[in-house]
Amino acid sequence: MFKRILKKFFQQFVYLFIRLVYTTYRVKFSGLENLEKAKLISPNTGTIFALWHEHLISGILGLKNFQPIAVVSSSKDGDLIAHTMEKIGFGIARGSSTRGGAQALLKTIKGLKNNRTIVLTVDGPKGPRNISKPGALSLSKKTNAPIIPLTPVTTSPLIFKKSWDQCKFPLPFSKIIVRFGDIIQVPPESKTETIQKYQKELDHFLLKNETVARKDLKEWKV
Repeated sequence: MFKRILKKFFQQFVYLFIRLVYTTYRVKFSGLENLEKAKLISPNTGTIFALWHEHLISGILGLKNFQPIAVVSSSKDGDLIAHTMEKIGFGIARGSSTRGGAQALLKTIKGLKNNRTIVLTVDGPKGPRNISKPGALSLSKKTNAPIIPLTPVTTSPLIFKKSWDQCKFPLPFSKIIVRFGDIIQVPPESKTETIQKYQKELDHFLLKNETVARKDLKEWKV
């Protein structure tokens, strides 16, 4: 009972802290033409945002106004993330490749068909870092929804170097650039080998997108 109360208190504290620091950030979007292009390519579905796990915190803050559905691990570590995101305004689909994946998949498919945005940390929940898993690509294949690589970068973030993903936390009063990258759309008839090709392409686009996002951030600073 005491542990449950303590857990709820900690979850509420983290949410209030995130909400407080959010008021100090300045957020700017780039690559918005890719967002518009995705709507033209597939007007009857939502869009899949794919980002690296290390950018999860900046992603939560940067995408707040989109009110997307985020896929969050069913692990105990995921409880805190899910609680915070839900309080901020995200829809939540709990599940991963090892636990609850089928339920999460059904919720995301339904969300995309209802024109909702889906957010996936494609190398999560446990890595390896910056190597995507096929989840986003399979979802695109099933629903015809476009994937947009998404990279939020910030000035001098606090880096948790002991975490597998080198998680980055934007310090108060930071600028955050949220960059929408080049679109990937997986045809419904794609075979395993084709999906593997798209998987490598997604990794490449995410790394390329980060380079462009950092350039955008540098120019904004100037």
